[in-house]
Amino acid sequence: MNLQLYIPIGLMALLVGCSIRARVRLPWFRAYLTLRLLQYAGLATLDFQSDLYRQWWFLSEAILLIALALATVEGYSVVTREIFGLGRIGRIVAFISIGLAAGTALATGADASVNWSARLAIAAQAKRALLTFLAVALIALTWFYHRFPVPVPSYVWPHMLILETYLASHAIGYWGIAVAGKDSADLIDQMLTVVWCGCLIAWLRLFDHPVQIPPSASAEDLSEANRRARQLERVVDR
Repeated sequence: MNLQLYIPIGLMALLVGCSIRARVRLPWFRAYLTLRLLQYAGLATLDFQSDLYRQWWFLSEAILLIALALATVEGYSVVTREIFGLGRIGRIVAFISIGLAAGTALATGADASVNWSARLAIAAQAKRALLTFLAVALIALTWFYHRFPVPVPSYVWPHMLILETYLASHAIGYWGIAVAGKDSADLIDQMLTVVWCGCLIAWLRLFDHPVQIPPSASAEDLSEANRRARQLERVVDR
C-alpha cells in the first residue's frame, strides 16, 4: 500500500466534506481539493510503469496547477473586495499564474512515452516557478493585510496562512531538489507529503472549529488602504 497516496486521499475526502458542511465560500479551493483527490485516486489504481499512469499525471498536474492558481487568486478577491485599487493587481497575479500553469502542459508535450525523465524535469521546473510566484504573491498579500487590516470571514486568514505554508514549503522543496540534485528527490518528496498531510489536518481543524477574527477596519483604514493600493497600482503600471 502506498501511504503517500492513501493517507492524503482519506484526508482530502474528509476535508471536502467538512468544507461543504461548514459552508465555506471558497469554491476554487474546494475545486482544487476535489481535482487533486481525483488525481490521487487515478494514480493509486494505475500501473506505475505504464504510459497511462504518466499521461494521467501530466494531464492532471497541469489542470491542478491552474486550479491552484485560481484558489490563490480567490484569496486575493476575498481580501481585497473593499480595496478597489487592487483589482488590477489581482488580475495580473491571475494571468501570470494561469500562464505559468498552462505552460507546464505545453512544455511537457503530448506523448508520455517519450523521454519521461526529461519531460518530468521540465514539468518540475515549471511547477517550481509557479509555486514560487504564488508563495511570494501570498506573502505580499499577508503583509498588506497586517499593514491595513480589512474585515473578512473568520476562516479566511487562517486558510490563507495554511495555503501560504503549503506553497512556500513546496517551492522550497523544489528548489532544494534543483540545488541538491535528483538523488535528494525521494527524501524531499516524502517530506513534502508530510507537510501536505499537515496542511490538510490544519484545514480540517479550521473548518471544523472556525476561528473567530473580529473585523478591525475603520472607514479611515479602508480609505488609507485604497490610497496605498492606488500607489501600488501606479508602480505596477510603470
